[in-house]
Amino acid sequence: MKAGAAAAQADVDYRASPERYRAGCGEQGVLSVEPCKSELLPHWRFKTVALAEESARALMACFEQYRGADDVVGMDMARPFMQMGYTRARPNANPPGGRK
Repeated sequence: MKAGAAAAQADVDYRASPERYRAGCGEQGVLSVEPCKSELLPHWRFKTVALAEESARALMACFEQYRGADDVVGMDMARPFMQMGYTRARPNANPPGGRK
């Protein structure tokens, strides 16, 4: 089972059962892995440069906290949240004035 298939397993607490977690490909499944999703989603902002920078710092702090707790699932979930913020903020940075 990949993380993308975790949607069918939405009731699984991967912190309590990390052996059930399977790393997905890219950003698949990141919005279905609990409790990490609920911890990371409030920090995920990218509408403006300032919000994206603040978000990146908060997500990196979460990653470091997961690493300190040896929480592999948490670390694996924090990385795609940071990547998704970058890929979604990028189109706003390209047009003149930073607006689509």
